[in-house]
Amino acid sequence: MFRIIKKIFIKYRISKHAILGRNVIVFNTTRCYNDGEKRNIIVGNHCVLGCSLYARNGGKIRIGNNTYIGPNTSIQAKESIIIDDNVIVANNVIILDNNNHPVNPKMRLIMSSCKNYMSDNLWTWENAESKPVHICENVWIGRDARILKGVTIGKGSVIALGAIVTHNVPEYSIVAGNPAKIVKSNIRN
Repeated sequence: MFRIIKKIFIKYRISKHAILGRNVIVFNTTRCYNDGEKRNIIVGNHCVLGCSLYARNGGKIRIGNNTYIGPNTSIQAKESIIIDDNVIVANNVIILDNNNHPVNPKMRLIMSSCKNYMSDNLWTWENAESKPVHICENVWIGRDARILKGVTIGKGSVIALGAIVTHNVPEYSIVAGNPAKIVKSNIRN
């Protein structure tokens, strides 16, 4: 009984900050941080979430139908992260559309010398460069992978365990390594 009540509470807590489709299952590891409108985070039907979703500075996250996102995965949007239908994301993956901080060393020096450490406006993502991320349908992202800003992962592709994806991935490809490189193409069969 307690487990059922806890699951309902977690789902309620997430639904206060996001629009959830039908039959969405949330693990107790699921978190949702949204400093904008509720519609900035939309989750499709028949999804399983164990992740943390961050939409800051007007960022938008869209998760398609029949998508699984494993525990301890972090999705962080300042601009836009779109995950299409039928995507599998393993545990401990990080997907971000921004640098999380300014690259300019002078700006970082100003940030680190703030009197209101971490609560000052300089620590928001508003000062971080961002580019949209798009993960197309039927993609599988392996454990501990990192998907960085500006990347599109083509339909039917596989991102190997621990891969650091810094460039677009063509459809039906397998990429691995740091930085991720194509190890196999045309995996349609």
